[in-house]
Amino acid sequence: MILHKNTQELLKKKFQSAQEYQRKKQVQFDLTFDDYMALWTKNVDALTHLNNAVLHAVAHGTNQTIKLNYCLTWKPLYVRTGSPMNMQTAWIRSAEESKKDCKLRKGEKKSEKARARLRKPKEPWSDERKAARAAEMSGKNAGPITRRTQVPNPVINYGKRLPLKGPTLDTPLNRINKKIKAFAKEQNETNKRLIEFYDMGRLAEPYPKVIEQYARLLRIKSAIRRGDDEIIAHLTH
Repeated sequence: MILHKNTQELLKKKFQSAQEYQRKKQVQFDLTFDDYMALWTKNVDALTHLNNAVLHAVAHGTNQTIKLNYCLTWKPLYVRTGSPMNMQTAWIRSAEESKKDCKLRKGEKKSEKARARLRKPKEPWSDERKAARAAEMSGKNAGPITRRTQVPNPVINYGKRLPLKGPTLDTPLNRINKKIKAFAKEQNETNKRLIEFYDMGRLAEPYPKVIEQYARLLRIKSAIRRGDDEIIAHLTH
C-alpha cells in the first residue's frame, strides 16, 4: 500500500507519543519506527482506514485533525506482566478492542498503584481559584439563550410564522456546492452509498468512476476556497 506523506508523518508522531507514554510508565520499549510500521501493516484494515481518512481530508482541502481509533497496545497474554513492549508482545488494535484486552480477568486484582489513584480525593478549589472564577463569570448570562435571542416556537406560537430563509448568493462556492449536491442526488442507491463511504474516508482505492467524478468536484471546491484561479480553470475544462 502506498501511503500519503501526511499519513507517514502522522504515524511518526503517534510512534513518538506511544514511546514517551510507555517509557514514562517505566516500560521497556524495544520497538523501532520500522517495527511500529510493520505492526500497522499487519492490521491492513486499520492502515487502510487511516490512509483513507487522510486522503479524504486532503481532497476536501481541510486542515482537520485525524482522530485515530487505533492504538499500540498489549496482546492479552502480556497485559500487566511487566514484559517489554516489542514485536512479540504488542499489536495495533482499535481503542474498543484494547479496552477489552486490558480488562481485569477473573481472580485478578488491581495493583496498589491503581487503588491509590482511585482513593485519591479531589483537591478543593483554593481561595485564589474561586476568586478568579467568580471574576471570570461576573456579568455573564446564565445560559446561551436569553429573551432577546430566543427563537419563537412555531408549534406553541400559533399563527406566528418564522421569517423565510433569504435567497442564496450566487457565488462560485455556492454554485459548486449546489452542483455537488445535485450530482450526489442523481446517483442510484449503490453510488450514493459509495459516495457516503468516500466522505467518511472508508473507501479504498482503486476508486470507481463515480467517485473519480465526485472527487473532481471536491477538488474544484477546494481550489475555489483557496482562490486558485489557475487550478479552477484547469479543472473546469
